Amino acid sequence: MGLRWSDVDLDAGVVTVRQGRVALDHGDAVDEPKSAQRQRVVPVEAIDPGTVAALRSLRVAQAADRLAAGGGCGRTPVTSS
Repeated sequence: MGLRWSDVDLDAGVVTVRQGRVALDHGDAVDEPKSAQRQRVVPVEAIDPGTVAALRSLRVAQAADRLAAGGGCGRTPVTSS
């Protein structure tokens, strides 16, 4: 998934899909979705209650990890796997 924190609106409980991530033999590629239908706003809290709370916890944990590592650029993706 090519999800970035800038794509997540925790207050509204939605995630905006603006890019996709594809695993290739030589690494990952991130690009715009192949069709306009793939770019969309997903109401994650309505689909799966508790998602916003989980994302908030993940964001706090990532911020703590970044501080423990000495700062960083501050552009941590939501998922890194």
